Amino acid sequence: MVDSVEITQSGKNEGTLRKCLEINSDGGGRPVGAEWLGKFPDTFFIAGGLGFAAVTSRFKYDRNGVELDVISVREGSQRKGVGRSLVAAVEDFASSARKKFIYLFC
Repeated sequence: MVDSVEITQSGKNEGTLRKCLEINSDGGGRPVGAEWLGKFPDTFFIAGGLGFAAVTSRFKYDRNGVELDVISVREGSQRKGVGRSLVAAVEDFASSARKKFIYLFC
């Protein structure tokens, strides 16, 4: 288990997108592209260099929810609580935005 991982919230910017693509390319799950990341999610949660979650804060089908578009954890950091920490950050974000649901993108 990772003792404590610092989660930072960020908007969409080139540095954030570059960091997310780097994490994802290191065995962090299903590959995502720069164009897609730059187009859809608007809020990013970065767990150091270990993982990230990308969220669309305005889910188009339900005003009461946010959409969790991607969650990606580096291969060497999987099964150590990083993903759970990212999900907790997304849950806190949704709660503070007064959203009742988190929809998973598929």
